[in-house]
Amino acid sequence: LICLHGGPGGDYGCFYKMLPLAEERPILLFNQLGSSGSIIDDDIDNAEKLKQFYTIDCFMEELNDVVKFSEFKNAAQPS
Repeated sequence: LICLHGGPGGDYGCFYKMLPLAEERPILLFNQLGSSGSIIDDDIDNAEKLKQFYTIDCFMEELNDVVKFSEFKNAAQPS
């Protein structure tokens, strides 16, 4: 189970109540790039450069990377 929060400015804290489910399945609490202390490259120093990261394609790529890195088995792959 991968828990994703709703967007910039939020964090995964709202999903802590789901952690008991980890006794039955792997759970990953995921912070979106740029949210709640996630690190963005030091070269991204203004809003115009940051916009390149706030796209659906970028978020889907991040999620795919998390799934691959976590080695979740039988995970549904986004199309």
